[in-house]
Amino acid sequence: MADSFFVHMQCYRNERAVYECVSQFRKHFDVPFDVVGNGGYDFTPLLAPLNVHYTHKDVNLMPGGKFGGTQACYRYLESIYLACSHFSEDWVVLFEEDVWTKGGLFIAPNADMAGLCLHTLSGELSNYLKQ
Repeated sequence: MADSFFVHMQCYRNERAVYECVSQFRKHFDVPFDVVGNGGYDFTPLLAPLNVHYTHKDVNLMPGGKFGGTQACYRYLESIYLACSHFSEDWVVLFEEDVWTKGGLFIAPNADMAGLCLHTLSGELSNYLKQ
């Protein structure tokens, strides 16, 4: 499928928010959804009925809601990289547990990355990241 995507979310606790986020998303999309539990609540029983790929880690990558230094940033990015290696979709959409999906429309960006503001990567950086 052209412009296919999967969702990646890293979370620590907030069981109800995580469940509501994923179940609301599932009302509109049947695409891979990857959740990484960062050393807090084990979401396995909560997410099993929602067809989610779940990995539980033994460390919180973002203690206090902030990265704990450069190594924590690398572990966070490694988690996204591993998810991208696991799935073959064209795009990864990063979620947090406060996302509420209101419809079933996905429009792929016309740049390397997108969000609230769209910023195109330089050709040099884009080529480096693709390698």
